[in-house]
Amino acid sequence: MSRRILGYFELCVWVCLLLAPGLAPGAAAQELRGQIVGVVTDSTGGALPGVTVTVTGQALIQPQTTVTGSDGGYRLPPLPPGDYSVVFELSQFQTERREGIQLTLRAVLKVNASLAPAGVSAEVNVVAGAPVVDVKSTAMGTSFSKELLTSIPTARDLWSAMALAPGFSMSGVDVGGSHIGSQTRTQSYGVNGYTRTLIEGIISNNSRTSNSAYLDYGSLQEYELGASGSMGEAAGPGSLLNFAVKSGADSFHGSALAYYQNDSLRTLNVPDALATPGGKDEDGFVAPPGGIGDSNSIASMYDLNGDLGGPIVRGKARFYVSLRDNDIFSTVAGLPGVKIESRLSNATAKVNYSFNARNSLVGFYTWRYKLDSDRGISAAVPRESARNQDGRMHLAKLEWTSILTNRLFLDLQAGWHKATNFYTPPVD
Repeated sequence: MSRRILGYFELCVWVCLLLAPGLAPGAAAQELRGQIVGVVTDSTGGALPGVTVTVTGQALIQPQTTVTGSDGGYRLPPLPPGDYSVVFELSQFQTERREGIQLTLRAVLKVNASLAPAGVSAEVNVVAGAPVVDVKSTAMGTSFSKELLTSIPTARDLWSAMALAPGFSMSGVDVGGSHIGSQTRTQSYGVNGYTRTLIEGIISNNSRTSNSAYLDYGSLQEYELGASGSMGEAAGPGSLLNFAVKSGADSFHGSALAYYQNDSLRTLNVPDALATPGGKDEDGFVAPPGGIGDSNSIASMYDLNGDLGGPIVRGKARFYVSLRDNDIFSTVAGLPGVKIESRLSNATAKVNYSFNARNSLVGFYTWRYKLDSDRGISAAVPRESARNQDGRMHLAKLEWTSILTNRLFLDLQAGWHKATNFYTPPVD
């Protein structure tokens, strides 16, 4: 029965793939993968043709294989970002296994091997060899892996992470999450604006200076930030944002996170003398007429994030889902007692399906809701002139990849992106 259900499912998928280009004529496929290439030789340095090269990793439902050519060279099919192991096998030679190969977005890594004649040991396991570097890229930029995104001491915000990248400068400083929910203007090597923003390969620019990148931070597998020498989709200089979302695995994995803060969980480090209007401290500094007040605008906030991934059918299909809800109440300088709300809610889902070792399918959907109350209010702008922003974003893709030969790879992608913003007068 299960095989019959899978057969019906595959038939429906093929129908969807045939119809998808007509449903999304404006979508364009983008490259989200990297590659592993190299040369295999014998112990004397001579080329070894006919070596079977197999790559495995959690990002793959089924292993991928290729065979070295007459020059000993090989090129594995494009792979999603992740950690991989590569095995080199040839009759009458020791098998060599290379582990811990970390592939990032659009990187081309060279992994060579030298096979010794079969002897006492049947397999050589190389865990920590020479550093593997990208041998093709001329791009300038930074990649943030999921491990780095969870460990760096910043707010859980994309623009906060961007501020750490060399060559990038931000128009504002995020303090403890004070800018979450607001896009921060950026410069990359002195050039303003964004050239392109890609979410799972789908263009999500709203304009030259804004995008729909209010993503679920916890769902990111990798975040690539480019400045120059970027892919052809970048129409000019500026910041290129490229996001890849996590996928499921053949075992269940999940996580949950909760952040909370309010006035009782923080303190004010301004000396009493300077907090007093016109006061003077022991170093002779004089406070302004209103005194130095609380510079942290966050009155209260919470951030809830959880995800789950795992198998639908082991060795055949996987799923990944993630939810996030982030709500911040902030004070307004010069308006005592006034608090504004900024809220982001996200839902993300991804399904990976493998027809066989050479044909696979990815379905992806993400939704975002944004609330920004009393937008524009300040000491100089009364509440009557402010607006409430209600924003929604939908983004989806259907992507089919096929390995036709050892030298030919086919990728078909249909995508849909819709972003809307509604502005209404403030509600009492």
